[in-house]
Amino acid sequence: MSLVTVSVGQFGNQISGCLYRYLKQDTPFSGERYLFDDSGFARAVLVDGESKVIGKILRDKEMPFRACRANFEQSGRGNNWALGYYGRGGDSGMALVERTLDAFRLEMETCDSYRGCLLLHSLCGGTGSGL
Repeated sequence: MSLVTVSVGQFGNQISGCLYRYLKQDTPFSGERYLFDDSGFARAVLVDGESKVIGKILRDKEMPFRACRANFEQSGRGNNWALGYYGRGGDSGMALVERTLDAFRLEMETCDSYRGCLLLHSLCGGTGSGL
């Protein structure tokens, strides 16, 4: 049984980083097998409108995230719900959604028995609330 964590926006990614940093410590947590695959990587998808927070998480060698499951853009959303929802003109917003759904599908396919999704995001701001 496996859970896939989807972290959206600055807040969601920061909370996800703290959660997985805590779980990687030597703490007794019986649910750890649900959140990590057999090779020790997190079953997680990281999403944000800018690369700052995700880049910091991926540069940390102690973090168990796969870079191929991180989806971000360079523009940010500036605490604007509409930009998080629609993107910045053209189909850039939908491209982020499509890449996120594809990464989520790929992560689900690696699960032995998919059990559900844990969504970490903020209800305010741009990417976390709009996407």
